[in-house]
Amino acid sequence: MNFGEFTLASKTRINLPTDLFKGGPWIHLATATRGFKEYVCLLHEPTQEVYVEEISATGHFSKIEDEVLWQELVMFLTSKGVVGFVKDREVVQGVWNK
Repeated sequence: MNFGEFTLASKTRINLPTDLFKGGPWIHLATATRGFKEYVCLLHEPTQEVYVEEISATGHFSKIEDEVLWQELVMFLTSKGVVGFVKDREVVQGVWNK
């Protein structure tokens, strides 16, 4: 059950505070919503790895286990220019971030 289409809530690139977001620095690339669910796309700056995860109302990040949902979300983020090439669940930054 997907409760409709994804919406791009934010495409603002934000450096996240290192005192709150450990193991970084992390950069927020985008936030998307679908129904009552919210998803974030984050860049781990030291490794240049991109993470697409669900975020709860309390701010807890969780891995997206549903493969179909993950693929739909990455396709949506790709269509909006947030991320680029995807292979074996590896996502890279979109061209607009460089």
